[in-house]
Amino acid sequence: MKKIYLITFLLLATFLSKAQGVNYHYGQFRMGINAGTTFQSADIRTELGLGWGLLAEYDFMKSKYSALGFSLRGRYLRANTYGNHGKYFTDYPLSNDAINGTINDSINYTGQKLFLNNKTRAWEYSIEAQFHTHSLYQNYGVGFHLFIGAGLTNFEIYTNQLDENENMYDYSQIDYSKSELARVKDLRKLRDYSYETKVENNNMPSVVFTPTIGAGMQFRLSPYWSLMLEHKISLPQTDLFDGQTYKVEQDPSFIQDVYHYSSFGLIFYFGTKTDDEILQEETNYTPPTPPVTTPTQNNNATTTSYTQVAPKPEIIIIKQEVTPVSQGCIAIIEAQIKNIQSKNDIKFYQNNQLIAPDKYTFTSPDKFFAQINLSEGNNIFKIVAVNSQNSVVEKLINLNCSNPAITICHKNTNGTTQTLTIKQSEWPAHQAHGDTEGACPVSEPQKIKICHLGQTIIIDASNWMIHQSHGDIKGDCPEKTIEVCHQGKTIVIKESELAAHIAHGDKQGKCPDVNMITICHIPPTGNKRITMQIPESEWYLHQAHGDSKGSCPAVEPTMQI
Repeated sequence: MKKIYLITFLLLATFLSKAQGVNYHYGQFRMGINAGTTFQSADIRTELGLGWGLLAEYDFMKSKYSALGFSLRGRYLRANTYGNHGKYFTDYPLSNDAINGTINDSINYTGQKLFLNNKTRAWEYSIEAQFHTHSLYQNYGVGFHLFIGAGLTNFEIYTNQLDENENMYDYSQIDYSKSELARVKDLRKLRDYSYETKVENNNMPSVVFTPTIGAGMQFRLSPYWSLMLEHKISLPQTDLFDGQTYKVEQDPSFIQDVYHYSSFGLIFYFGTKTDDEILQEETNYTPPTPPVTTPTQNNNATTTSYTQVAPKPEIIIIKQEVTPVSQGCIAIIEAQIKNIQSKNDIKFYQNNQLIAPDKYTFTSPDKFFAQINLSEGNNIFKIVAVNSQNSVVEKLINLNCSNPAITICHKNTNGTTQTLTIKQSEWPAHQAHGDTEGACPVSEPQKIKICHLGQTIIIDASNWMIHQSHGDIKGDCPEKTIEVCHQGKTIVIKESELAAHIAHGDKQGKCPDVNMITICHIPPTGNKRITMQIPESEWYLHQAHGDSKGSCPAVEPTMQI
């Protein structure tokens, strides 16, 4: 398999390299083969199928430089489309006599739970009118096209409604509370997909008229081959393409069941020729053999007459000049063309495209003059001079249209300036409103000092809005502060004061959390108890000398003795 891929790649590279540097006129007749996927838009929910086809096409557009082209093509398409419905069928009666009891009483889904499915085998034969981007493909190798046509479709329909024992499926085991997609998956597991039952209906045609429409694009692989991607829509004039009739009260009129074909394929071009071969056919002329004359004699004197051969045309280039303008360039070509009779004996080409005679002049006896617009890049001209005896082709190669670019300082309407690169031919217009050559001077951006993440930095003033949005402030950062635990309280000090606090026993960081309790304290002297708060860790000391938890009573108790 790897060898096949390698050989294919080498062949493709050979085709592409051979095509480079050569202009081709593609043949009008071509054939193609394609394959792809199919799906249906019908009464039964679609599933993907496969198809393949053949094409034979004749292009009515001969000119390489025509923007649009028209061609006729014949198509053969062999396709299978599939349907698998995830909803109960309720629109009785059934159109299929094979499962409604008409043909076999034992096979009758009428009134029972039923999920429809179909496999439709189709053979399509059609004629299509195609409109395509002719010159785009000829010159760049990429083309787009639209087509419309009509033909006949022969089709057969099959359904899978019997199991491997030829018994009807028990659809009651499908859980209808699930989503439609989940039900479709369950149906795939239930069925054997033998499509054993041909759909039978006395009203069903086997061949129907089918309009078609579609679009696509082509990519050139070589002078003779192209890759085509395409999507086609077919509208068979029947509502039984999937085997089931549409609701009568919802008559779909012209568009009934529809099937689609998305494909890729290869197109082969017959009769491809190069520019040199075309030019040789246009200018190939075999001079006649000069007649042999014999002297004639009469009684009075002997005279000899000769037929004069016209001299060969001669082309002398006098002037070829290219002048840049705002849109491309202008070429001035002057030549002396001898030994021709009139302008009718001249053909003038630009990039292999014939130029209309009103675009150049020929004044007797031999002066040729042309002033032609050029596009940027190389432009190739040919002058062909023909007389009754001979023809001459003079090639003027590489009349190059290059419009140098220059850098200017452009003044905007709001007073600001900006550096632009323009074509040199556009400079006079810019100079007229005050622009200057060269880049605009670069001024030193304004700087400001800000506090960014606790650090003082200097930035361009134009960047201030960005820093402000995430909380930076203008100016120097304030001196850094820290928290210390001072005499049991957490305080904030300047970082420079930390050493002094550490010296008298403070600790860096917050004070540890202390659980305080209220007690009634008995002082060593006096008879007045005091309500106070102490750390819970000191309670055992107070309890030892008679203090009690809680607040002291408002009135000291007394006793008489």
